[in-house]
Amino acid sequence: RDENSSHQMTLDNTGTGTFTGDVVAYSDARLKEDVKTLDGSKVYDMRGVSFKRIDTGKEGSGVIAQEIQKVAPELITETDNHLGVAYGNITGYLIEAIKDLKQEVEELKKQINK
Repeated sequence: RDENSSHQMTLDNTGTGTFTGDVVAYSDARLKEDVKTLDGSKVYDMRGVSFKRIDTGKEGSGVIAQEIQKVAPELITETDNHLGVAYGNITGYLIEAIKDLKQEVEELKKQINK
């Protein structure tokens, strides 16, 4: 914690991190090459789940890393023999899926209006 700032990050004994500011990842175009638009239809192969953690008993929601690994392996990292998901990076897939759905809705509206 910066004593001169109201910004703070805390990590409690359950491993939960809390930030008073935003969590920010570098996303500058100057840091990227070979940029391609994601396939939003991959979202249809992803499954959102609720669960209870075996190690903590805490209720949660999210995805199963092994399932996401089959669809979008770049979202997965392994640490201490456990898989983790870069949840923030799922956003790119969601954006493209929403755009695909919007296009489909617009096409259906045109058919209805004919």
